[in-house]
Amino acid sequence: MGIKTWFVLFLIFFALPVGVFASVPEIGQSQISPASAGYFLKMVKEDIELKLAQTDNVKFMRQMEFAVRRLREVKSLISEKREDLIEPNLIKYQDHIKKLERYSSGNQDLQVLADERIATHINLLISLYPNIKNTRAQLSIRAAVQNLEKRNRQEIKRLDKDLRAKVWGKTSLTQKLACEFLQKESTNSVLTQAEKKLVNIKAEECKEFLNNQLLESSPSSQYN
Repeated sequence: MGIKTWFVLFLIFFALPVGVFASVPEIGQSQISPASAGYFLKMVKEDIELKLAQTDNVKFMRQMEFAVRRLREVKSLISEKREDLIEPNLIKYQDHIKKLERYSSGNQDLQVLADERIATHINLLISLYPNIKNTRAQLSIRAAVQNLEKRNRQEIKRLDKDLRAKVWGKTSLTQKLACEFLQKESTNSVLTQAEKKLVNIKAEECKEFLNNQLLESSPSSQYN
């Protein structure tokens, strides 16, 4: 095992203490959740808010806010013991995230903002996971973490070198946390062997990107 490999392993396991420093946002809970009788009015209000948005920047910020609202609702659903509604709610959340790309295309400032905000969303979802009992809700959170981690990984690769270094400095802890989460889930006894294998592949892809970014961002890695 070469010096470079040992250096990467050191950074992964000792230099990035995720459990201590990863940022988990305090976003609160939603007063009107999908379990509320008047929830449809909230959706109507959001449709109106989006239609009134005149520029891509405003539409981007609307979709980002809607995504945060869906996460607040997930927290509310856990408190209300309505975990059966978490899966459809996270489907809506991921739809908001996908729409961010439409409005941030060609604008690296917005792309950087999205990467950084989504990293905090990953932290939040992973922190909520141990509190979930519903199997479908657990599956939906695991799928969301997988998709968000992959999305951020792909977006970081598209940024120019300086911006990539900036974003990596703010999201590397989340990347490590996501890798560890997926690796642990790949041994979840609830999953079938095929599902375990798939999650393990995702975990390995996550770790490979983490390794590559650590080598790129560290001057020491330039030496054999």
